[in-house]
Amino acid sequence: MPLYRYQAQDKTGTEVHGVMDERSEEVVSRRLQQMGYVTTAITRASLSTASKTLGTATAPASRLTAGPADLARFYGQLMMCWQAGLPAFQALSEVATQVAHRSLAQAAVEMAHRVQAGTRLEDAMAAHPCLFSPGDVGLVRAAEMGGFVVEALQELAAQHDADARAMAACRLPFIYLACLLFLGLLLVLPAVEMLRTTVRTESATLGAQAAVRVVLTHWLPVVLASVALVWLVARFVKAPSRRRWWHSVLLRVPVVGGIAWQRSRAAFSAALRLLYHGGVGPGAAWEAAADAAPNRVLAERLRLGAAEVHAGRGFAPALDRTGVFSAIDVGLVATGERAGKIEQALAQIAADHHTAAEQAIQRLPGTAYGLALGIGAIFVAAMVAYGALNYVSILINGITAE
Repeated sequence: MPLYRYQAQDKTGTEVHGVMDERSEEVVSRRLQQMGYVTTAITRASLSTASKTLGTATAPASRLTAGPADLARFYGQLMMCWQAGLPAFQALSEVATQVAHRSLAQAAVEMAHRVQAGTRLEDAMAAHPCLFSPGDVGLVRAAEMGGFVVEALQELAAQHDADARAMAACRLPFIYLACLLFLGLLLVLPAVEMLRTTVRTESATLGAQAAVRVVLTHWLPVVLASVALVWLVARFVKAPSRRRWWHSVLLRVPVVGGIAWQRSRAAFSAALRLLYHGGVGPGAAWEAAADAAPNRVLAERLRLGAAEVHAGRGFAPALDRTGVFSAIDVGLVATGERAGKIEQALAQIAADHHTAAEQAIQRLPGTAYGLALGIGAIFVAAMVAYGALNYVSILINGITAE
């Protein structure tokens, strides 16, 4: 079909532009009206012209990154375009012109060109491993196989939105803790050194100079090293090659590990139900659903059950073999298989674990506050004790010297 470049205005009067491939200008105009836009211009465009309209990705795929809030908006916008009936190329082209995050806009441009050339959406996403995790790609792969892309994008938008809200809620206590640590070191160490030098030399000027020297030679290097360490750790854990190791660490962290377990169970159960409902074979459905689990370690464990399914033993023995689900969940699936209600059983398991994950996320800020206050109290006590001991020691040494 021919390509058309369009310009339009949304309900707020903001100008939008993009590319669609439709049979005629009238169809493009109707599409824009369905999306809530007022058309201002539609022109015929070749693929090369469309590429200029969208732009080209300038950053290497391995360097494109985005936070959970930006990913949530990206998946939400893509879901709305998909829900409106736009083909993949058109949906990505539309999102590329509307998404605010630069890396995601560049990725959407590159993905649109790949999809236009015949690449599946999952493979286009997999080309950006720092942006889209294997769990996100796996869920989209399962969705394309089972025909529930809208539901998958909606689930991904909800997951990343929950992550963004949890991170925003946990940011304040850790900022408080960092400020407490830095200010405590800034106030105590220079003060002790200033007092020691003043008492020894009987010169307030030399004492002030000693305090400044401590700030420049001790406090400042510690602060810079701490910032560099945090940055390096963040870069280290985000690298795709170390993602599995990081996921194994997260499983051992209280509260956070519980969220990972519940989300992986929920995503797997929901994807398996939709694939089964879509007529995908049990073995293929199981393997695709396992890839939809956000945690890579749990995804590998879930794949172990594929052998049971391929052997015709059913979903319940496969779940039991993985060790990911509880005996209650396994029993519910076994009952569903015997009663011919396997979809209902999987839907119930997915809903239960979704609820459990949401409750765990709601508890996360309280845990962060408790942790920050506990560490802060220990640090303050240590600084007070250090300052008091040094103060007494300096006074005693000063009196003795006289």
